[in-house]
Amino acid sequence: MVNGCRIFGNGNGRLNAVILKWIRYSDRFGVVLGTRIFLTLHLLGRFKKMGELIAVPMGNKTSIILRSHTTDEAIFWQIFVLADIPIPDVSNQKVILDCGAHIGCTAILFAQRYQDAKIIAVEASFVNYEILVKNTLCFPNITCVHGAIWGEKSRVWISGVGDGEWSFRVDSQGAGESMPAFSIDDVLSDQHLDHIDILKMDIEGSELNVFQSQNLKWLDKTHVIIIELHDAIMPGCTEQFLKTIGPGWKETARTGSNVMMEREGKAVAV
Repeated sequence: MVNGCRIFGNGNGRLNAVILKWIRYSDRFGVVLGTRIFLTLHLLGRFKKMGELIAVPMGNKTSIILRSHTTDEAIFWQIFVLADIPIPDVSNQKVILDCGAHIGCTAILFAQRYQDAKIIAVEASFVNYEILVKNTLCFPNITCVHGAIWGEKSRVWISGVGDGEWSFRVDSQGAGESMPAFSIDDVLSDQHLDHIDILKMDIEGSELNVFQSQNLKWLDKTHVIIIELHDAIMPGCTEQFLKTIGPGWKETARTGSNVMMEREGKAVAV
């Protein structure tokens, strides 16, 4: 149905769903670009093998690389069509830290919204990181960092893939090749930053380690936190998060799995 009206009769549910996707893309990107994106993903994409790279047009001679028939397509849909990430309606955001940047969809969304901001995109999976770097080449205000956000500077190992490419989890113990891990304080120091206007965090349960740690100087320098909490993976994430940030914060938006917390006294509307 569109606005309560059925497009086709019974037995055409799959066709209805495809047409509704085209409508949603067109609503979000305009008819011309929305149609190009739709055809790229749902026509050209049908002939691609699983994991094969596909360049999705984004206008202004830019594109985003996705891996066909993987969770990349769901992430693209969530971020750009469903608007799953709440965006503060304030123009003068200068420093944005994207923890768990995946292949760059959220970082690009931030770069489009806050063109003067410095955006640090951190991703643990090297496979994802390689695509993240390619996807953000056209955005000089995005800096990509490979490694895991953790409670302290250390080495960690991949411990599980979860729901696909978007949900790599890490642990302090493991086998095989490790990767660098560091605290948010370490990132600020390495990037020569003294505050965070927006912190986006989607790190598949590692937030429990982050908010249990003693390396939390960054918290007093942060204005907005957009976070997905993973109690199903790491029970106690939400409780620890709320305990650590303490009073002085208020929830200002909740979209999909993400909650936005704003430090009181900072006017941020959505």
